[in-house]
Amino acid sequence: MRDAKKLLATTVTLICASSYAADQEQKGSVNLGAFLLTPQFKLQQSYDDNVLHQANNERDSWKTLISPSINIRNNFGPNDYRFGYQLIRGEYAKSQADNYTDQQVWTQLKYRVHERHQLLLDADFQSSHDARGTRYSIGRGDQLAHPDKFKQSNAEVTYRYGGYGATGQLDLRYQYKDVDYKGDEPDYRARDRHTNLLGSTFYYKVAPNTDVLLDVSVADITYDYSLNERNRLDSKEKKALAGIRWQSSEATTGFAKAGVRRKDFDSAERDSFNGFDWEVGVQWQPVNYSHFELSTQSDIKETDAQGNFIEKRDYQINWQHDWNERFNSSAELHYQDALYVRNSGVANPQDPDRQDDIWASQLTLNYQFRRWLIFSLSYQFEQRDSNFTNLEFNRNQYGLSMNASL
Repeated sequence: MRDAKKLLATTVTLICASSYAADQEQKGSVNLGAFLLTPQFKLQQSYDDNVLHQANNERDSWKTLISPSINIRNNFGPNDYRFGYQLIRGEYAKSQADNYTDQQVWTQLKYRVHERHQLLLDADFQSSHDARGTRYSIGRGDQLAHPDKFKQSNAEVTYRYGGYGATGQLDLRYQYKDVDYKGDEPDYRARDRHTNLLGSTFYYKVAPNTDVLLDVSVADITYDYSLNERNRLDSKEKKALAGIRWQSSEATTGFAKAGVRRKDFDSAERDSFNGFDWEVGVQWQPVNYSHFELSTQSDIKETDAQGNFIEKRDYQINWQHDWNERFNSSAELHYQDALYVRNSGVANPQDPDRQDDIWASQLTLNYQFRRWLIFSLSYQFEQRDSNFTNLEFNRNQYGLSMNASL
């Protein structure tokens, strides 16, 4: 749920989670009795050749990123509690208007009430930003005086019924999301919204390492303000997916599910939508020092000022490899096509719906200089092709970073 799950085209280069680093977690922590406190500090120097994501008149700049963080963890037998805080400060040498300070607080709880009853909590609060030239300012980043700032709250509570190894397992979940942009202007107020979601997933074991599943959910999306009260973006979404999850061997695990989604707007002036959704994820570890992940997803997202909503399809592959105890690498390739859907009959050859094709790739090399010190070299590439040619751009980022712990 947290932004840490998001796509690779970000400013922050993530440190590869190698097996060596995982083994050293406790050594880099402070023992607080029942809790382990793990502080980390990241310093990165990078070069960005298109800060504003523009098709023409690109602006380049060196950037310094400073990011301290703490993680607190405790295991109460079968129970697990985690808390974290991260601050991210980015400063551009030639584009000070793009400087930002982001913060995030998050917590997770896994509490086993009984061998058949478990409670899961996942919540976070973010004070973040949209970089100029992204989201609502795509193609016009140079028209903004500073990045768009927003606050976002997320919470998910899941009740799980079914013991370990049981034939059946039932998850009941509630999710809440609130987005609040800074600014009193109507265009900013019209972005604020909150989402309430109720869902359930049922797993049924058909083989020792294979479950079939049924996943259903209903979401209510409400905007706090509308530029046109007769044509609000408020909607309700219903989704039903069926599929399978498996662990065919110690080296291969995965899941696949597909089904239908319906989106109904409260406004009669906006068309309802029926579509086909899927989610697929496969992890393959042929040897203990090499790990592959494949994933694809079809989904719809709230609009960022064009169309009624965005229909997205994502495809991603990731490879992580430990070359020796000190040196590891990660490579990632991501493709997304996004269609900004309007009412049926609106699009025509002279006025088509917007369609973007986005490619992004990343290569990171990590060197474990000491148990508590990692150096990383990274390269990121991002490209958007669009039938709205003024929105197209290419972007390259080169980074050198240091990640330190105790």
